[in-house]
Amino acid sequence: MLSRISSKELSLWKQRYKREPFGDQWRQVATLCMVIAKANGLKKRGGGDFAPGDFYPFKLVKPPRQQSDEELHSLLGPIKASVKAKAKKEKKGK
Repeated sequence: MLSRISSKELSLWKQRYKREPFGDQWRQVATLCMVIAKANGLKKRGGGDFAPGDFYPFKLVKPPRQQSDEELHSLLGPIKASVKAKAKKEKKGK
């Protein structure tokens, strides 16, 4: 394959595949439906243009935002304190 493209280009394609894997059949079909709708002058009921997501057989959901280390520490801090207090209490009881 490297005889036809450079290693840099191959790396770029690998990066793109990680972000958006090709072969996603629903995306391809939805994009095709959108193009056909636009080519035929079709509009949404509200008058707007179609987008590929309008033709998916499921609703696209954004992945949840990843929490920062600070957020995780603030959430886990009380749990950690509770575990320490319980261990301390059990130690006193022995």
